Amino acid sequence: AAGAVTGLAPSSESVIIVAAVVALCLLVVLLWRPEVLLLAVAAFPWLDWLARGNLGGLGPAWDDALLVVSVALLLWAVLVQRRSQLWTVSILLPALLAFAAAVGSVVVRDVPSVVAVFALRVLFQPLLFFFIGFLFPKNKRWVQWVIALFLLAGLALALHGLFQYVTDAPMPKSWVDVRETDISTRAYSIIENPNGLGAFLLMGGLISLSLALGRVLPRVQRGLMGVVCVVHLAGVAVTFSRGAWLGLIAGVVALFILAYRRYLTPLVALGVVGWFAAPTRFTNRLMFAFSAEYITKSMAAGRLYVWKMAIGHALSHPFFGLGLGTFGGTAAVRFGYGRLWVDNFYLQLAAEG
Repeated sequence: AAGAVTGLAPSSESVIIVAAVVALCLLVVLLWRPEVLLLAVAAFPWLDWLARGNLGGLGPAWDDALLVVSVALLLWAVLVQRRSQLWTVSILLPALLAFAAAVGSVVVRDVPSVVAVFALRVLFQPLLFFFIGFLFPKNKRWVQWVIALFLLAGLALALHGLFQYVTDAPMPKSWVDVRETDISTRAYSIIENPNGLGAFLLMGGLISLSLALGRVLPRVQRGLMGVVCVVHLAGVAVTFSRGAWLGLIAGVVALFILAYRRYLTPLVALGVVGWFAAPTRFTNRLMFAFSAEYITKSMAAGRLYVWKMAIGHALSHPFFGLGLGTFGGTAAVRFGYGRLWVDNFYLQLAAEG
């Protein structure tokens, strides 16, 4: 239908017509099966990249629109379709308590409204997607599709990051220390931040690892999950993000203790062999963070210096902090409170709120 109408319309209007028809079809599908929207959340990084690159001034607001549409579709599924219920979500009480504390922080510390709103959004808007995913109507098949798309999105990011690493993609010099001359580049993919890429990929790596070790899937699919896991972990490795590496180690240990204790001994053996078999640029990168030189520089004007400041502020203002959004985060940098990044969300929240 869009093609037929486009053939009769001026060329300047063809793209608008096609987009309108596609949007209408998508709306019909969403009203019929609201859970389709979960696929958009699973592929979020790639949709975000496309939206910000092609929607102009509307690009940065697309995720807000996604959230509003999600809430509307949830109400549609509950009130009209009767396909879902507003169950009690396990994190509801802690989330409400955290929100009350955050509001108390911005009120008591008299944080400007524009800063307060931005900081509250940064802190709580991602949690709303958890509520949406929890409450949306879905069955086992839909959960499988969402997980599959999430792993596919991560697989594409990992492969892109590995391509950047192999081809020595350009990166800011500040991403490595001047003495780390053996690291020519750090993978960042479309996320444009190696730490963010590593944090995203380690989630997919843990999920695919669990699916490979579990006995729910057939053997062929378990083997495929093993390959997906290896690619994810390789992507985490070439980000050279020490935070992602340490987070991955903690996640793997927790996963094995909770669900796969029979594999703990092989895991330890694999870790020892992997440490000595890994290229020195990876082991040196991790060990450099514990060297006397790095600690001295970090204490003077680096992360440890900022962490010490954050702990001091938390101890001086234990109840409401300095005010949400006024120290060491995106809001603080954006609104001119300082240029320091805490690079530790727990310490940032302790200092701010």
